[in-house]
Amino acid sequence: MVDPMKPCLIALPTPARKRPTGLFVLAAGLLILTLLAGACGGNNQQEEEKRNFYGPTEIALQPYPLLESGPLLFAVNSWGGNLSILNTESYEIIKGYVSDRWEEKALWVGPAPQDIAMTPSGDLVYVTDANREAVRIGITIEPWTIDQIDLVLERARVSIVPALIDPDDLTTSIPPAWEERGEVWFADPPNSRLVVWSHFENRVDGQVELPSPPVDLQVSRDGDAVFVIGEDTALRVVDAVTRRLEDVEVFVGGLPTRVVESPAGDEVYVLNSNPPQLHIIDARTWRQDDLEITFRAALNDMAFSTDGDFGFITSDDGFLYWFYRELHRVCGSWYDKPYFYDFGPIANPTLVNIETEDCRTHEEEWKITYRQREDDWEVEGSKSGLQINLAYTGQSYISDQGEIKFLIHAGDYHESDGDAFRIWTRVGKEPVPMGALPRGIAISPIIDELGEDKVFVADPSTNSVTRIITDDTENFNTIE
Repeated sequence: MVDPMKPCLIALPTPARKRPTGLFVLAAGLLILTLLAGACGGNNQQEEEKRNFYGPTEIALQPYPLLESGPLLFAVNSWGGNLSILNTESYEIIKGYVSDRWEEKALWVGPAPQDIAMTPSGDLVYVTDANREAVRIGITIEPWTIDQIDLVLERARVSIVPALIDPDDLTTSIPPAWEERGEVWFADPPNSRLVVWSHFENRVDGQVELPSPPVDLQVSRDGDAVFVIGEDTALRVVDAVTRRLEDVEVFVGGLPTRVVESPAGDEVYVLNSNPPQLHIIDARTWRQDDLEITFRAALNDMAFSTDGDFGFITSDDGFLYWFYRELHRVCGSWYDKPYFYDFGPIANPTLVNIETEDCRTHEEEWKITYRQREDDWEVEGSKSGLQINLAYTGQSYISDQGEIKFLIHAGDYHESDGDAFRIWTRVGKEPVPMGALPRGIAISPIIDELGEDKVFVADPSTNSVTRIITDDTENFNTIE
Protein backbone atom coordinates (compact mmCIF):
# COMPACT_ATOMS: atom_id res chain seq x y z
CA MET A 1 0.00 0.00 0.00
CA VAL A 2 1.31 3.43 -0.84
CA ASP A 3 2.30 5.66 2.02
CA PRO A 4 0.42 8.99 1.70
CA MET A 5 3.28 10.73 3.49
CA LYS A 6 5.80 9.83 0.77
CA PRO A 7 6.13 11.65 -2.57
CA CYS A 8 5.37 9.66 -5.68
CA LEU A 9 6.24 10.13 -9.34
CA ILE A 10 4.08 8.92 -12.22
CA ALA A 11 5.45 8.78 -15.77
CA LEU A 12 2.91 9.34 -18.56
CA PRO A 13 3.48 8.71 -22.29
CA THR A 14 4.14 11.85 -24.33
CA PRO A 15 2.30 12.13 -27.71
CA ALA A 16 4.69 12.15 -30.67
CA ARG A 17 4.69 14.53 -33.64
CA LYS A 18 1.27 16.13 -33.06
CA ARG A 19 0.99 19.24 -30.95
CA PRO A 20 -1.57 18.73 -28.17
CA THR A 21 -4.77 20.74 -28.33
CA GLY A 22 -6.25 22.65 -25.38
CA LEU A 23 -8.87 19.94 -24.87
CA PHE A 24 -6.18 17.30 -24.79
CA VAL A 25 -4.17 19.25 -22.24
CA LEU A 26 -7.26 19.63 -20.01
CA ALA A 27 -8.06 15.93 -20.26
CA ALA A 28 -4.45 14.99 -19.56
CA GLY A 29 -4.40 17.28 -16.54
CA LEU A 30 -7.54 15.68 -15.11
CA LEU A 31 -6.06 12.25 -15.73
CA ILE A 32 -2.86 13.20 -13.88
CA LEU A 33 -4.81 14.55 -10.91
CA THR A 34 -6.90 11.40 -10.79
CA LEU A 35 -3.85 9.15 -10.89
CA LEU A 36 -2.04 11.19 -8.27
CA ALA A 37 -5.05 11.09 -5.96
CA GLY A 38 -5.33 7.34 -6.33
CA ALA A 39 -1.63 6.54 -6.09
CA CYS A 40 -0.62 9.00 -3.40
CA GLY A 41 -3.64 8.61 -1.16
CA GLY A 42 -5.53 11.77 -2.10
CA ASN A 43 -7.05 13.25 1.05
CA ASN A 44 -6.01 10.22 3.13
CA GLN A 45 -9.36 8.59 2.32
CA GLN A 46 -7.54 5.37 1.62
CA GLU A 47 -6.72 4.18 5.14
CA GLU A 48 -3.29 2.67 5.65
CA GLU A 49 -2.84 -0.50 7.64
CA LYS A 50 -1.99 0.41 11.21
CA ARG A 51 1.29 -0.81 12.67
CA ASN A 52 2.72 -0.97 16.16
CA PHE A 53 6.16 0.05 14.83
CA TYR A 54 7.25 1.79 11.65
CA GLY A 55 10.99 1.78 11.09
CA PRO A 56 12.11 1.39 14.74
CA THR A 57 15.84 2.11 15.05
CA GLU A 58 16.71 3.15 18.61
CA ILE A 59 15.12 2.13 21.91
CA ALA A 60 15.31 3.27 25.54
CA LEU A 61 14.13 1.47 28.65
CA GLN A 62 12.94 2.75 32.00
CA PRO A 63 15.62 1.94 34.62
CA TYR A 64 13.21 0.40 37.12
CA PRO A 65 13.03 -3.40 36.67
CA LEU A 66 11.15 -3.88 39.96
CA LEU A 67 8.06 -2.01 38.78
CA GLU A 68 5.07 -4.31 39.18
CA SER A 69 3.81 -3.37 35.73
CA GLY A 70 7.29 -3.79 34.25
CA PRO A 71 9.56 -1.06 32.87
CA LEU A 72 8.35 0.63 29.69
CA LEU A 73 10.28 0.50 26.44
CA PHE A 74 10.31 3.52 24.12
CA ALA A 75 11.10 2.88 20.46
CA VAL A 76 11.96 5.61 17.96
CA ASN A 77 10.06 5.09 14.70
CA SER A 78 12.46 6.78 12.28
CA TRP A 79 10.12 6.19 9.34
CA GLY A 80 6.94 7.06 11.19
CA GLY A 81 8.15 10.18 12.98
CA ASN A 82 6.90 9.12 16.40
CA LEU A 83 7.39 6.89 19.44
CA SER A 84 5.99 3.46 20.23
CA ILE A 85 5.69 2.38 23.87
CA LEU A 86 5.83 -1.27 24.96
CA ASN A 87 5.22 -2.81 28.38
CA THR A 88 8.13 -5.24 28.85
CA GLU A 89 6.20 -7.40 31.32
CA SER A 90 2.87 -7.90 29.54
CA TYR A 91 4.22 -7.02 26.06
CA GLU A 92 1.22 -4.75 25.58
CA ILE A 93 1.59 -1.97 23.03
CA ILE A 94 0.61 1.16 24.94
CA LYS A 95 1.34 3.57 22.12
CA GLY A 96 1.99 2.56 18.54
CA TYR A 97 2.64 3.98 15.11
CA VAL A 98 -0.54 4.74 13.13
CA SER A 99 -1.04 5.99 9.59
CA ASP A 100 -2.30 9.41 10.70
CA ARG A 101 0.46 11.04 12.73
CA TRP A 102 -2.02 13.37 14.42
CA GLU A 103 -4.27 10.56 15.57
CA GLU A 104 -4.69 10.26 19.33
CA LYS A 105 -2.41 7.28 19.88
CA ALA A 106 0.54 8.67 17.94
CA LEU A 107 3.36 10.46 19.78
CA TRP A 108 4.80 12.75 17.11
CA VAL A 109 8.48 13.59 17.79
CA GLY A 110 9.72 15.02 14.48
CA PRO A 111 9.94 14.12 10.80
CA ALA A 112 12.99 11.83 11.11
CA PRO A 113 13.80 10.98 14.75
CA GLN A 114 17.08 9.13 15.06
CA ASP A 115 18.24 8.87 18.67
CA ILE A 116 16.77 8.65 22.17
CA ALA A 117 18.10 8.81 25.73
CA MET A 118 16.29 8.48 29.05
CA THR A 119 17.00 10.33 32.26
CA PRO A 120 18.28 8.09 35.09
CA SER A 121 15.16 8.99 37.05
CA GLY A 122 13.12 7.48 34.21
CA ASP A 123 10.70 10.40 33.92
CA LEU A 124 11.75 11.91 30.57
CA VAL A 125 13.19 10.91 27.21
CA TYR A 126 15.17 13.18 24.91
CA VAL A 127 14.73 12.58 21.16
CA THR A 128 16.91 14.01 18.39
CA ASP A 129 16.15 14.27 14.68
CA ALA A 130 18.13 13.66 11.51
CA ASN A 131 16.78 16.90 10.04
CA ARG A 132 17.46 20.33 11.44
CA GLU A 133 14.80 20.14 14.11
CA ALA A 134 14.31 21.14 17.72
CA VAL A 135 15.17 18.45 20.25
CA ARG A 136 12.00 17.01 21.74
CA ILE A 137 11.30 15.65 25.19
CA GLY A 138 8.62 13.19 26.22
CA ILE A 139 7.14 12.45 29.62
CA THR A 140 7.28 8.70 30.28
CA ILE A 141 3.95 8.50 32.10
CA GLU A 142 0.44 9.40 31.03
CA PRO A 143 -0.61 11.65 29.37
CA TRP A 144 2.68 11.08 27.46
CA THR A 145 3.17 14.77 26.72
CA ILE A 146 5.65 15.63 23.95
CA ASP A 147 7.29 19.05 23.96
CA GLN A 148 10.36 20.62 22.42
CA ILE A 149 13.27 22.42 24.02
CA ASP A 150 15.03 25.56 22.86
CA LEU A 151 17.75 23.65 21.02
CA VAL A 152 17.88 23.03 17.26
CA LEU A 153 20.34 20.40 16.04
CA GLU A 154 20.89 18.32 12.91
CA ARG A 155 21.90 14.63 12.89
CA ALA A 156 22.48 14.87 16.63
CA ARG A 157 23.01 11.96 18.96
CA VAL A 158 22.25 12.17 22.66
CA SER A 159 23.61 10.52 25.82
CA ILE A 160 22.84 10.79 29.54
CA VAL A 161 24.57 9.21 32.52
CA PRO A 162 22.70 5.91 33.09
CA ALA A 163 20.95 4.83 36.27
CA LEU A 164 22.80 2.38 38.50
CA ILE A 165 21.12 -1.04 38.78
CA ASP A 166 22.41 -3.44 41.43
CA PRO A 167 22.69 -6.88 39.75
CA ASP A 168 22.16 -8.65 43.10
CA ASP A 169 18.79 -7.18 44.10
CA LEU A 170 17.90 -5.09 41.00
CA THR A 171 17.43 -1.92 43.02
CA THR A 172 18.04 1.32 41.17
CA SER A 173 19.95 4.40 42.30
CA ILE A 174 20.52 7.74 40.62
CA PRO A 175 24.18 8.66 39.97
CA PRO A 176 25.49 11.61 42.01
CA ALA A 177 26.64 13.28 38.78
CA TRP A 178 23.02 13.54 37.65
CA GLU A 179 21.79 14.92 40.95
CA GLU A 180 24.61 17.48 41.03
CA ARG A 181 24.74 18.61 37.39
CA GLY A 182 21.83 17.07 35.46
CA GLU A 183 23.65 17.15 32.12
CA VAL A 184 22.30 15.95 28.78
CA TRP A 185 25.06 15.67 26.16
CA PHE A 186 24.46 16.06 22.43
CA ALA A 187 26.81 15.33 19.52
CA ASP A 188 26.50 18.13 16.93
CA PRO A 189 28.27 16.87 13.76
CA PRO A 190 27.72 19.92 11.48
CA ASN A 191 29.46 22.15 14.03
CA SER A 192 32.10 19.67 15.28
CA ARG A 193 31.14 20.08 18.90
CA LEU A 194 29.34 18.63 21.89
CA VAL A 195 26.46 20.62 23.35
CA VAL A 196 25.61 20.40 27.06
CA TRP A 197 21.98 20.89 28.09
CA SER A 198 21.00 21.55 31.71
CA HIS A 199 18.04 19.31 32.46
CA PHE A 200 17.13 21.12 35.66
CA GLU A 201 17.52 24.67 34.31
CA ASN A 202 16.10 23.85 30.86
CA ARG A 203 18.79 25.67 28.90
CA VAL A 204 22.08 25.22 27.04
CA ASP A 205 24.83 25.07 29.64
CA GLY A 206 27.97 24.92 27.51
CA GLN A 207 29.74 23.30 24.60
CA VAL A 208 33.00 21.52 23.80
CA GLU A 209 34.73 22.12 20.47
CA LEU A 210 36.08 18.99 18.78
CA PRO A 211 38.84 18.45 16.17
CA SER A 212 36.46 16.35 14.05
CA PRO A 213 32.68 15.99 13.63
CA PRO A 214 31.39 13.55 16.25
CA VAL A 215 29.83 10.30 15.06
CA ASP A 216 28.69 9.00 18.44
CA LEU A 217 29.11 9.68 22.14
CA GLN A 218 28.50 8.02 25.49
CA VAL A 219 28.50 9.49 28.97
CA SER A 220 30.47 7.31 31.38
CA ARG A 221 28.67 5.33 34.06
CA ASP A 222 29.88 7.70 36.76
CA GLY A 223 28.95 10.76 34.69
CA ASP A 224 32.41 12.33 34.94
CA ALA A 225 33.58 11.62 31.38
CA VAL A 226 32.17 11.60 27.86
CA PHE A 227 33.58 9.24 25.23
CA VAL A 228 33.41 10.53 21.66
CA ILE A 229 34.24 8.86 18.36
CA GLY A 230 34.86 11.25 15.47
CA GLU A 231 34.69 11.11 11.70
CA ASP A 232 38.50 11.05 11.74
CA THR A 233 38.13 7.65 13.53
CA ALA A 234 39.69 8.93 16.77
CA LEU A 235 38.33 8.08 20.20
CA ARG A 236 38.51 11.12 22.47
CA VAL A 237 37.59 11.74 26.09
CA VAL A 238 35.95 14.86 27.51
CA ASP A 239 36.12 15.73 31.20
CA ALA A 240 32.43 16.27 31.99
CA VAL A 241 33.19 18.41 35.05
CA THR A 242 35.67 20.84 33.48
CA ARG A 243 34.19 20.54 29.94
CA ARG A 244 37.66 20.09 28.47
CA LEU A 245 39.20 17.56 26.11
CA GLU A 246 41.64 15.22 27.78
CA ASP A 247 44.94 14.29 26.18
CA VAL A 248 43.56 11.09 24.66
CA GLU A 249 43.40 10.16 20.97
CA VAL A 250 43.07 6.56 19.82
CA PHE A 251 42.66 6.16 16.06
CA VAL A 252 40.83 2.98 15.09
CA GLY A 253 40.49 3.55 11.33
CA GLY A 254 37.63 2.56 9.06
CA LEU A 255 34.12 3.93 9.52
CA PRO A 256 33.25 3.73 13.23
CA THR A 257 29.59 3.80 14.26
CA ARG A 258 29.31 3.54 18.07
CA VAL A 259 31.30 3.97 21.25
CA VAL A 260 30.40 1.97 24.39
CA GLU A 261 31.89 1.83 27.89
CA SER A 262 32.33 -1.45 29.74
CA PRO A 263 30.26 -1.98 32.92
CA ALA A 264 33.39 -1.77 35.07
CA GLY A 265 34.67 1.32 33.29
CA ASP A 266 38.00 -0.34 32.51
CA GLU A 267 37.46 -0.65 28.76
CA VAL A 268 35.91 1.31 25.93
CA TYR A 269 34.62 -0.38 22.79
CA VAL A 270 34.32 1.13 19.33
CA LEU A 271 32.04 -0.51 16.78
CA ASN A 272 33.12 -0.26 13.16
CA SER A 273 31.21 -0.68 9.92
CA ASN A 274 34.07 -0.85 7.41
CA PRO A 275 35.86 -3.02 8.21
CA PRO A 276 33.17 -4.59 10.43
CA GLN A 277 35.17 -4.93 13.61
CA LEU A 278 35.01 -4.50 17.38
CA HIS A 279 37.88 -2.44 18.80
CA ILE A 280 38.81 -2.91 22.47
CA ILE A 281 40.60 -0.01 24.20
CA ASP A 282 42.04 -0.16 27.71
CA ALA A 283 40.65 2.85 29.60
CA ARG A 284 43.62 2.87 31.99
CA THR A 285 46.38 3.08 29.38
CA TRP A 286 44.31 4.16 26.34
CA ARG A 287 45.97 1.49 24.24
CA GLN A 288 44.06 -0.57 21.71
CA ASP A 289 44.06 -4.34 22.10
CA ASP A 290 45.83 -6.16 19.28
CA LEU A 291 43.08 -8.76 19.14
CA GLU A 292 40.98 -8.42 15.99
CA ILE A 293 37.33 -9.37 16.41
CA THR A 294 35.99 -9.11 12.89
CA PHE A 295 32.46 -9.71 11.60
CA ARG A 296 30.76 -10.35 8.29
CA ALA A 297 28.83 -7.06 8.18
CA ALA A 298 28.68 -3.61 9.77
CA LEU A 299 28.09 -3.33 13.53
CA ASN A 300 25.15 -1.23 14.72
CA ASP A 301 24.78 -1.25 18.50
CA MET A 302 26.10 -2.82 21.69
CA ALA A 303 24.68 -3.16 25.20
CA PHE A 304 25.65 -5.15 28.30
CA SER A 305 23.80 -7.64 30.46
CA THR A 306 22.69 -6.55 33.92
CA ASP A 307 25.53 -8.46 35.60
CA GLY A 308 28.03 -7.03 33.10
CA ASP A 309 29.40 -10.41 32.01
CA PHE A 310 28.11 -10.28 28.45
CA GLY A 311 27.74 -7.72 25.74
CA PHE A 312 25.23 -7.98 22.91
CA ILE A 313 26.04 -6.70 19.43
CA THR A 314 23.75 -6.20 16.44
CA SER A 315 25.08 -6.43 12.91
CA ASP A 316 23.88 -5.81 9.38
CA ASP A 317 24.14 -9.54 8.70
CA GLY A 318 20.91 -9.92 10.70
CA PHE A 319 22.36 -11.53 13.83
CA LEU A 320 22.70 -10.72 17.51
CA TYR A 321 26.13 -11.71 18.87
CA TRP A 322 27.25 -12.54 22.42
CA PHE A 323 30.43 -10.76 23.52
CA TYR A 324 32.27 -12.42 26.42
CA ARG A 325 33.74 -9.46 28.25
CA GLU A 326 36.45 -11.17 30.30
CA LEU A 327 37.53 -13.45 27.47
CA HIS A 328 37.31 -10.82 24.71
CA ARG A 329 35.47 -13.28 22.52
CA VAL A 330 32.51 -13.15 20.19
CA CYS A 331 31.21 -16.55 19.20
CA GLY A 332 30.41 -16.81 15.51
CA SER A 333 32.33 -13.71 14.48
CA TRP A 334 34.28 -13.84 11.25
CA TYR A 335 37.47 -14.79 13.09
CA ASP A 336 36.01 -16.75 15.96
CA LYS A 337 38.59 -17.43 18.66
CA PRO A 338 37.24 -19.82 21.32
CA TYR A 339 38.97 -19.88 24.67
CA PHE A 340 40.34 -23.00 26.33
CA TYR A 341 40.26 -23.28 30.14
CA ASP A 342 42.27 -25.92 31.97
CA PHE A 343 40.94 -27.50 35.15
CA GLY A 344 44.28 -28.93 36.25
CA PRO A 345 46.72 -27.42 38.77
CA ILE A 346 47.14 -23.69 38.58
CA ALA A 347 50.64 -24.15 37.15
CA ASN A 348 49.22 -25.59 33.94
CA PRO A 349 49.07 -23.28 30.93
CA THR A 350 45.97 -21.74 29.44
CA LEU A 351 45.51 -22.09 25.70
CA VAL A 352 43.83 -19.27 23.82
CA ASN A 353 43.14 -18.32 20.23
CA ILE A 354 42.15 -21.77 19.04
CA GLU A 355 40.27 -21.13 15.83
CA THR A 356 37.10 -23.12 15.20
CA GLU A 357 33.61 -22.56 13.94
CA ASP A 358 32.06 -24.61 16.71
CA CYS A 359 29.96 -22.41 19.00
CA ARG A 360 28.91 -25.02 21.52
CA THR A 361 30.54 -26.19 24.72
CA HIS A 362 32.20 -29.60 24.56
CA GLU A 363 35.05 -31.50 26.19
CA GLU A 364 38.46 -32.52 24.93
CA GLU A 365 41.26 -34.42 26.64
CA TRP A 366 44.79 -33.05 26.33
CA LYS A 367 48.20 -34.09 27.59
CA ILE A 368 50.49 -31.15 28.21
CA THR A 369 54.06 -31.60 29.43
CA TYR A 370 56.45 -28.77 30.22
CA ARG A 371 60.03 -29.21 28.97
CA GLN A 372 62.06 -26.91 31.14
CA ARG A 373 65.32 -27.22 29.19
CA GLU A 374 63.71 -26.17 25.90
CA ASP A 375 61.29 -23.80 27.69
CA ASP A 376 58.33 -25.02 25.65
CA TRP A 377 55.36 -27.33 25.92
CA GLU A 378 54.73 -30.74 24.44
CA VAL A 379 51.04 -31.00 23.58
CA GLU A 380 49.02 -34.10 22.72
CA GLY A 381 45.30 -34.04 22.06
CA SER A 382 43.47 -37.30 22.70
CA LYS A 383 40.22 -36.43 20.90
CA SER A 384 41.03 -33.78 18.36
CA GLY A 385 43.40 -35.88 16.28
CA LEU A 386 46.34 -33.73 17.34
CA GLN A 387 49.67 -35.56 17.30
CA ILE A 388 52.53 -35.04 19.74
CA ASN A 389 54.36 -31.89 18.74
CA LEU A 390 56.13 -29.00 20.31
CA ALA A 391 53.72 -26.11 20.79
CA TYR A 392 55.55 -22.96 19.84
CA THR A 393 53.73 -19.64 19.82
CA GLY A 394 51.70 -19.34 16.64
CA GLN A 395 52.48 -22.88 15.44
CA SER A 396 49.72 -24.60 13.47
CA TYR A 397 48.50 -28.20 13.49
CA ILE A 398 46.08 -30.04 11.27
CA SER A 399 43.47 -31.98 13.22
CA ASP A 400 40.38 -33.94 12.24
CA GLN A 401 38.39 -30.72 12.61
CA GLY A 402 40.74 -28.66 10.47
CA GLU A 403 43.53 -26.25 11.30
CA ILE A 404 44.15 -25.42 14.94
CA LYS A 405 46.48 -22.62 16.05
CA PHE A 406 48.06 -22.40 19.48
CA LEU A 407 49.24 -19.44 21.48
CA ILE A 408 50.93 -20.42 24.75
CA HIS A 409 50.78 -17.78 27.45
CA ALA A 410 54.25 -16.81 28.64
CA GLY A 411 54.96 -17.06 32.36
CA ASP A 412 56.64 -19.01 35.13
CA TYR A 413 55.19 -22.44 34.41
CA HIS A 414 56.17 -25.68 36.11
CA GLU A 415 55.40 -29.26 35.28
CA SER A 416 52.31 -30.48 37.09
CA ASP A 417 52.01 -33.74 38.98
CA GLY A 418 49.67 -35.17 36.37
CA ASP A 419 50.35 -34.45 32.73
CA ALA A 420 46.90 -35.36 31.46
CA PHE A 421 43.94 -33.23 32.44
CA ARG A 422 40.61 -32.22 31.02
CA ILE A 423 39.79 -28.83 29.58
CA TRP A 424 36.55 -27.36 28.31
CA THR A 425 36.14 -25.37 25.15
CA ARG A 426 34.32 -22.29 26.39
CA VAL A 427 33.12 -21.12 23.03
CA GLY A 428 29.87 -19.42 23.99
CA LYS A 429 26.52 -19.17 22.28
CA GLU A 430 25.74 -19.11 18.63
CA PRO A 431 24.59 -15.78 17.20
CA VAL A 432 20.82 -15.44 17.05
CA PRO A 433 19.04 -14.43 13.82
CA MET A 434 17.02 -11.28 14.56
CA GLY A 435 15.79 -10.05 11.18
CA ALA A 436 17.22 -8.30 8.17
CA LEU A 437 18.66 -5.20 9.85
CA PRO A 438 18.77 -5.29 13.68
CA ARG A 439 19.69 -1.95 15.23
CA GLY A 440 19.13 -0.59 18.75
CA ILE A 441 19.33 -2.78 21.87
CA ALA A 442 17.75 -2.44 25.32
CA ILE A 443 18.11 -4.90 28.21
CA SER A 444 15.75 -5.59 31.11
CA PRO A 445 16.58 -8.03 33.94
CA ILE A 446 14.14 -10.81 34.79
CA ILE A 447 12.97 -10.22 38.37
CA ASP A 448 12.55 -13.82 39.50
CA GLU A 449 15.65 -15.14 37.71
CA LEU A 450 18.73 -13.19 38.74
CA GLY A 451 21.44 -13.37 36.12
CA GLU A 452 18.99 -13.63 33.24
CA ASP A 453 17.83 -10.78 31.05
CA LYS A 454 15.36 -9.96 28.35
CA VAL A 455 17.12 -8.44 25.36
CA PHE A 456 15.04 -6.23 23.08
CA VAL A 457 16.24 -5.46 19.55
CA ALA A 458 14.68 -2.98 17.12
CA ASP A 459 14.58 -3.86 13.42
CA PRO A 460 13.38 -1.19 10.95
CA SER A 461 13.40 -3.62 8.02
CA THR A 462 10.64 -5.74 9.58
CA ASN A 463 8.91 -2.94 11.56
CA SER A 464 9.31 -4.98 14.72
CA VAL A 465 10.97 -5.34 18.10
CA THR A 466 12.30 -8.81 18.89
CA ARG A 467 12.92 -10.07 22.40
CA ILE A 468 15.06 -12.98 23.55
CA ILE A 469 15.98 -14.42 26.94
CA THR A 470 19.69 -14.75 27.60
CA ASP A 471 19.56 -18.40 28.68
CA ASP A 472 18.07 -19.32 25.31
CA THR A 473 19.56 -19.27 21.83
CA GLU A 474 16.41 -18.61 19.82
CA ASN A 475 14.04 -15.71 19.38
CA PHE A 476 11.62 -15.52 22.28
CA ASN A 477 9.07 -13.57 20.28
CA THR A 478 8.77 -10.81 17.72
CA ILE A 479 6.34 -7.93 18.14
CA GLU A 480 5.26 -6.30 14.90
